[in-house]
Amino acid sequence: MKKKKPEISIIVNCLNGEKFVRRCLRSILKQTYKNFEVIFWDNNSSDNSLHEVKKFKSRKIRIFKSKNTCKLYNARNKAISKCFGKYICFLDIDDTWEIDKLEKQLKAISTRNVDLVYTNYLIVRGKSKLLFNKNIDNKNIDKLILIRNPISISTILVKKKSLNKVNNFNKNYEIIGDFDFYYKFCKKFKTYYIDEPLVKYNIHGDNYSILKEDLRITEMNNWLIKNGRDKFAKKYLNEFQFVRDKNIYMKIVIILRNKRNTPVIKEIFKIKSFFLKIKSIIRLFYSYI
Repeated sequence: MKKKKPEISIIVNCLNGEKFVRRCLRSILKQTYKNFEVIFWDNNSSDNSLHEVKKFKSRKIRIFKSKNTCKLYNARNKAISKCFGKYICFLDIDDTWEIDKLEKQLKAISTRNVDLVYTNYLIVRGKSKLLFNKNIDNKNIDKLILIRNPISISTILVKKKSLNKVNNFNKNYEIIGDFDFYYKFCKKFKTYYIDEPLVKYNIHGDNYSILKEDLRITEMNNWLIKNGRDKFAKKYLNEFQFVRDKNIYMKIVIILRNKRNTPVIKEIFKIKSFFLKIKSIIRLFYSYI
């Protein structure tokens, strides 16, 4: 008897996420919708991540181990190449899902005739929880991505064929690959937002994006140079300037936090946004008292 193909492929990228494996995979295996596969991509971990995932002994979980540690979005692309599903989801190793996440998204993507569905999510730090998105609608998502990017990678369900048409992720990115993907995707395809927190995004001391703030700034500078002059940028010129200003502000925050000897005043004068300029001056003031 021929084995039935899974409707959904769930990609779990892992690099030394041993302490999160059980919580992450349990939230997947408890889903009310069951026709899925899990692509567990271990990016050459040096801890016991693989040992933890093998404890599940589930036929739904297919395990792959990279020979070398590669950039995160290159690892995501390699995992995509192993997927059999019509739809693809991502769940980062330190995040979790509500039990009906897949069921609600699958219904939405078929009834709304869209290519990608994303949801609201909770930011969890210890015992505190914060709802990320408020007053979001399904209009001007392309503009919203530039202003504050309301989409978390762990919230999306996307058609594999549509994902492939934008060439998946830029493999050269470590931090902003999801932002770059949403920007490309929303120019070509329809998306839909479910205003329910179906994902928990967990903040902790080992969050990769937090540890690599310098790299985020470098990648965003390069991204702005590459994308800041296309037709889409001209449509949302002010929003592109805001991204530039925000990136300079983030640089100022890191400079002050690490007490570097870089001339901060010059960076502040580069900011065109009055709000961010004042915010930078206040940070500078408090760093000297």
